[in-house]
Amino acid sequence: MISPDSGTDSLPAPVEPALLPPRRGRPALPPRQGEGWIERGEPLALGLRLAAVLIGRMPRALRYRLADVGGSLFFGILPGHARQARSNYRVFAPGDRGVGASVARRAFRNYARTILDFLVLEKLLEEVKRTPGALSLAPLTEVLKAGRGAIVVTPHLGNWDLGAAAIATCGRPVHAVADPFGPPAVDELVRATRERLGVGVIPVGPVSARAALRALRRNEVLLLACDIDKGGAGVAVQFLGRQLVLPAGPASLALKTGAKLIPGYMRRRPDGRYESRLLDPLPDPRPAEPSAQVAELTQAIASSFEEMIRSEPSQWFAFHSLDAPADRAKPALQVVPPGEPMPRKELALPGEGKSSGPPQDGADPLLPYLGLRAAELALRAVDRSTAYRVTGPLAAVLTLCWPSHWSGLKANLAVVRPDLDRRAQRQLLRRNVRNFLKAWIDLLQMAHRPLQDWRDLITLEDLDHLQEARAAGRGVIIVSLHLGSWEAAIASVRDQFSETGGGLALLAEQVRPIRCFRWLVRARRKVGCQVIPLNVDAARLGDQEAVSRSGASAARQIYRVLSKEGAVVIAIDRDLLGTGKPLPFCGHRASIPLGAVEIAARTGSAILPVCLLREPHDTYSAKVFAPIQVHLGANPEEDLRQAARQLLRILEPELREHADQWTVLKPIFGEPMAELEAPVPPGAPVGASVP
Repeated sequence: MISPDSGTDSLPAPVEPALLPPRRGRPALPPRQGEGWIERGEPLALGLRLAAVLIGRMPRALRYRLADVGGSLFFGILPGHARQARSNYRVFAPGDRGVGASVARRAFRNYARTILDFLVLEKLLEEVKRTPGALSLAPLTEVLKAGRGAIVVTPHLGNWDLGAAAIATCGRPVHAVADPFGPPAVDELVRATRERLGVGVIPVGPVSARAALRALRRNEVLLLACDIDKGGAGVAVQFLGRQLVLPAGPASLALKTGAKLIPGYMRRRPDGRYESRLLDPLPDPRPAEPSAQVAELTQAIASSFEEMIRSEPSQWFAFHSLDAPADRAKPALQVVPPGEPMPRKELALPGEGKSSGPPQDGADPLLPYLGLRAAELALRAVDRSTAYRVTGPLAAVLTLCWPSHWSGLKANLAVVRPDLDRRAQRQLLRRNVRNFLKAWIDLLQMAHRPLQDWRDLITLEDLDHLQEARAAGRGVIIVSLHLGSWEAAIASVRDQFSETGGGLALLAEQVRPIRCFRWLVRARRKVGCQVIPLNVDAARLGDQEAVSRSGASAARQIYRVLSKEGAVVIAIDRDLLGTGKPLPFCGHRASIPLGAVEIAARTGSAILPVCLLREPHDTYSAKVFAPIQVHLGANPEEDLRQAARQLLRILEPELREHADQWTVLKPIFGEPMAELEAPVPPGAPVGASVP
């Protein structure tokens, strides 16, 4: 069946091909406005479509062999989930740790098989229909004769998406309550697949309970996977020898509408084929207080789940914590008599709940993270030049097939190089995307390549400017654009600050999913670079208090690095927190953050403009410019603007010359804007102190 709490905060579901279960009660942040191609998950959706074509042509044995390899791999690279799974499965052989580990490993492999099976659901459904005895719908057909609908409940066991598709053959409309799965492009693909198989989706949200009620009153079928409570309004039950909390929503819906609860599941047989099982409807609760009836029905659901799970423990995907404190259970639920409106909170469905704060591990989909790790592992097997060979064709495909994603970059490049005609602009965009892909290859290979390999690729120019900037003993603020290769830049200057107490730090956007960001932090830490995060989600959501906290925290970390004579690397061509000032950049208005020059003024640290550029043979040259000392006069704000403008004037010529290496995907330019002041006179030293 389809999970009602699937998505960015749920147990794994085959519709989320690499999403493992996070922790409870941490829903994802709202979708971004104006999402780009990557943020929408278009690469992942494309990968799933291509995989569906390939997997559809494979025999079952080969498909499952690949799945077993992948499942074993993820069992190794996701130690937190693997550890929790081992703990959960020990319940099947208390005291024998080996049994728990064995079942957990088989469960990861079975989950990987379920993922690949999702890509061929239509083929599997036809197989189930043809297999004698594999499709059991008699209990459901009998229940629907009463005209009150039916609620099919299942644990995350076997292949619930295939089970939902099988139930959709009963002749009545079928609906599943599910979280929208992000990224949006993958969610659209998943939803389309479900609906093509006859399963409608009720998104979890303010109206999901009402939609579920309306479906049952039309004598339709509602599917709920409910072996985890995330909303915090569940019922304490005994389950697999321990106490945990299950959602109260299914029992409340049944009591409100008179619909029967039917436990069911779709399991994989030893020969790889599937068969569905619908158990007898759960008996009505004994006459009692409404809260006691809800508790009795929910315990009956738990008991039926336990029977199913004990028969196929390795097909139960329990990669989340089963333990729940008893005080989370709220059995005192009001069951409103028929004909009276029921408050939405009393019908809280699995997956509904409130949360606040920054995104945690459980708040983000795991699919992008697993894709990142898979790419990293793949790039370990090839050398740099081999990996680079695919960037040309891939850039051509990306720019041709998804032009909307690159529209912001295209607009930026048109401002930087207004002298190019349309054909030259297209070629520039394609070269830019190719260099962008090369930069990602550098990043993914950075953590496992010897640092000396990077040093051999880099030529440093005007290194005496770096020594001059360090001479004052107040640290160095290295300022650049999103130009060239940042990873190579880190490797090029790391040694210069490795002996200082402050070391080298990079100010970076805290990207989502948070697991990907933590991977980036670990990768850069391996080459001796600390990452100072900026919470851009707070700026996106308009939380000015959180923006201020993030900025203040970043400033404290920067001051700490500089006070120990370290260096901080900052790019000034993106206003991540929305606190920048309008300045002329390439002849147009752009919002430029002044944080780097303000910190330099307060600390006395030198600002060192640096560009690290990719050369034709994929080596690098680092251009280091004369340092700038920022001094504030009677008008500090204007002095800071002048200092930032001087930095832009230094870096603009490199940007125009190497526009194919400048990748800023969101448009940053406004209308044309005149210079704030006359350029530095000819003969004046570049990087002279700002008065």
